Amino acid sequence: MPSPKPKSKKPLILITCGGCLGILILMFLYSVFSAKLMRTFRGEKPSSKPQVKIYNKETLATMPRPETNVSYSFYPVYGNTMGEIDSSIITNMPAYGGDIYTAEGVQGAEAGRTESTFYWNVTPVQEENECLMADIVLDTKLVIVMPEWKDRDKGSASLAAEWDNFYNALDVHEIGHKDFELQQFDEMWEVFKNVPKFEQCEALVDHVKAEIQKVEARNTERNTNYDIQTQHGQNQGAYVPQQ
Repeated sequence: MPSPKPKSKKPLILITCGGCLGILILMFLYSVFSAKLMRTFRGEKPSSKPQVKIYNKETLATMPRPETNVSYSFYPVYGNTMGEIDSSIITNMPAYGGDIYTAEGVQGAEAGRTESTFYWNVTPVQEENECLMADIVLDTKLVIVMPEWKDRDKGSASLAAEWDNFYNALDVHEIGHKDFELQQFDEMWEVFKNVPKFEQCEALVDHVKAEIQKVEARNTERNTNYDIQTQHGQNQGAYVPQQ
């Protein structure tokens, strides 16, 4: 009697492969669902396009004014008399400084300076009947440039006292300029907080530019009048007479 033929294992192989395919499909669906679930759990909205933060009067009214950066920078001056120090100021004042001016018939040097850099930007977003503001950026960097007397340890006590009086008066004068720059920063922030409604983005951007230019012009006038009134700080004691 012939021995029975062994049963074919091919159907078992097909069943096994079919099970693998099903498992792979389930794993793929689980990974997609899990990713969406995790984004929702973290508070992230599954998005089809980048999310843009929109600003208006209501949101800006509750936002604090951006912080400002104010620092000092020093340049070296030398001398054993106030006259020598004054000459050193004229020589060593950093670029675009060292300006010579005349007040009451006496020549002097601009010993200090307040440098300001303002940066602003707004990204307009055009909607159907209104232009909205997004990604508002307002930043400034203020640097007060002052002289540093390097020969102080060689000078007399009276010369040191005279230098201190001059330096402190100069610092007061430059702080006045610094305050004007901070006022400009505040006014620029107010421009963004009070932008009216515009249907077209071109009109919104033109409005912001025009208002910023007005703020800048007012600040230039304030600084100019301040220097005229104080004679570049001389009336405040920031004056080194030629000796």
